[in-house]
Amino acid sequence: MKLFSVLLAFVFSFSAMAQVGGKSLVKDLVNEYQYDLTVGWDQKDQEVLKSLYADFQNKILDAMKEGQITEHDLADLIRAWCALTGAPKLHFS
Repeated sequence: MKLFSVLLAFVFSFSAMAQVGGKSLVKDLVNEYQYDLTVGWDQKDQEVLKSLYADFQNKILDAMKEGQITEHDLADLIRAWCALTGAPKLHFS
């Protein structure tokens, strides 16, 4: 669950990066979520925000269950974001 909190934190400043495999799927899901937040949410209705986040989280979890992405893919993407933005480096076990 920590990963989802971190994912949510960087969604707003996520830069498109060339990725392959699961990392590409993660990037696509993050981009879709970012689009939903900027276009589909009026920034007032908290229920819509909760619904969008739940959908995003479920898509990530479903992809993990189906073996399309791994925790390693998520961690790599977060590390890349930290490097791009100068955010503090995160360490995952």
